[in-house]
Amino acid sequence: MTGPRKRAGASAEVPAAALSIDNYLAGLAPARRVRGEAVHRLVLKHFPEAAVSLQHGMPNYRVGDSILAWGSKKSYLSVYTCSVDQLLRFRARHPEVKGGKGSLNVRAEMNDRSASK
Repeated sequence: MTGPRKRAGASAEVPAAALSIDNYLAGLAPARRVRGEAVHRLVLKHFPEAAVSLQHGMPNYRVGDSILAWGSKKSYLSVYTCSVDQLLRFRARHPEVKGGKGSLNVRAEMNDRSASK
């Protein structure tokens, strides 16, 4: 989708990417949705100029050549970035957070399985 579209029942136009992110968030279990909405707001608060899209089935935020993406996985929320240096600095301060070469895997403090039943 390209260009702004009207959300059902909304009077203002919203970007098509926002509809995709809204659909992604709506498909999450309640506890994960709350966390996902918080991440989405946090990114846009600090980077209001970010181009938002859904790529590889996950919310993506691009500012220039920098990309941040996140996705709700089975046991954690994964955060992906193209900056390995930033991840290394974060891991130095938070060694308890696991992840892959280009990602952080943040476990929830609450039990998502019981919250989604």
